[in-house]
Amino acid sequence: MPFYYLLHQVLPDTPPRFTEGKRNCMTFLIGSFLYLVVYVIVKNLALKFGVCMDPVLHALFPMWVADCSTMAYIYRNHYGRNIMHEMSTEGEDERSWVYDEATHRYRRPTERDAAEARKLEGKQRAAEEKKERVEAVTENKRRIRAAKVIQRSWRKKIYAPPNGVMFLRAKESFDDTI
Repeated sequence: MPFYYLLHQVLPDTPPRFTEGKRNCMTFLIGSFLYLVVYVIVKNLALKFGVCMDPVLHALFPMWVADCSTMAYIYRNHYGRNIMHEMSTEGEDERSWVYDEATHRYRRPTERDAAEARKLEGKQRAAEEKKERVEAVTENKRRIRAAKVIQRSWRKKIYAPPNGVMFLRAKESFDDTI
């Protein structure tokens, strides 16, 4: 009954579903729940069958310890750190880790990582500013187009012959002067 190992193999590792930390925590939670269910079942069977179930009940704890140890070893070899680091908060500088996509391992952050993070943050800020500028220009162009449409429609109403207001006034003053 190596539940942790089986769950580690069964749970999907696709990024939209689980990130690495969520997948590992989900493996631990579901595996622990399954061990509790098995313990309850074995304990109930021990009440019914008595002495026959005692060896199974006593073997359950070492099996759980062996499964935990195996998963801790696999985790340590795969990620390069202890599984208890999944529980730490992200804001702590001393204890924060950087996940290296190339090696698929966690490592302590270096000054180079901090410089890359600042550079990435600057690029993101520049992209946001550029997006805001593009939105402002687009909005101004939309307003200018709207103003041009309004001016053209009024120009037709005011100046266009034979029904334009200014055309009719000019025609009246021309007719009056002749």
